[in-house]
Amino acid sequence: MIMLLSMFLTIILLPFYIIFLKRLGKVEKNYKEELIPTSFGIFILFIEWLLLILQQQKEFFYFWALFLITMIGTYDDYYGDKKVKGFKGHFSAFRQGVITSGFIKAVGVSIVALFLSFQLAKDPFVIGSNFFLIVMLSNTMNLFDLRPGRALKVYFVLFLLLGVQAPRFFQQELPLIQIGILIIVFFYDIRAKIMLGDGGANLLGFQLGVWYSIHFPLYGKLFMIILLIGINIYNERHSISQFIEQHKWLRVIDRLGQKGIG
Repeated sequence: MIMLLSMFLTIILLPFYIIFLKRLGKVEKNYKEELIPTSFGIFILFIEWLLLILQQQKEFFYFWALFLITMIGTYDDYYGDKKVKGFKGHFSAFRQGVITSGFIKAVGVSIVALFLSFQLAKDPFVIGSNFFLIVMLSNTMNLFDLRPGRALKVYFVLFLLLGVQAPRFFQQELPLIQIGILIIVFFYDIRAKIMLGDGGANLLGFQLGVWYSIHFPLYGKLFMIILLIGINIYNERHSISQFIEQHKWLRVIDRLGQKGIG
């Protein structure tokens, strides 16, 4: 029921939010050089907060963290330096005395993730694994937000994987609320009508990181951390989009649903 309600609210409110962003001039060029509204973290978080309040749920003990992550990502969307890319670029700029918005985001996300990791566990090793998992998922989700629907396809796979590993995950209100929102958002994203932006992608990655920290076994977390680090290292040296294009089955999945964009 709560999932259907989140879908209904998104269907009603998302078109108005898109108009709102366009009127504010909050648009960005996509890979086709088309100007489209970007940064939907605030919208996603608002719907989540509204429904949790209406349901009188207490699942949002870490909502302060989600709010901060969304604000940091949204700031980077609208005021960030787009010329500097990747961890290497931002930290190289810092060593030269230039503090980029990406560097601020990396530090901000790390601080929030560290505080939250201490709330989720007491064992130092588990705290460390939770911290790296949250940080790496938050950044990695952003790396996939380069083509219509790509980041959300990755999100859906990880969401389902977590549900298979921990079925009780699907019994909680917040995951059901979020998946309802994103099903509707996906139909706009896949048609290149919107971009999640850093505000949206970082929020979703961070939230997945928290859920995986709570529900996933330690060996699974360690495997994911290694995989995510590998993806980020690869992205520093190569293009994820080119990698996908070079592998037929990935290319088919990536383009699935994009037919007739326009």
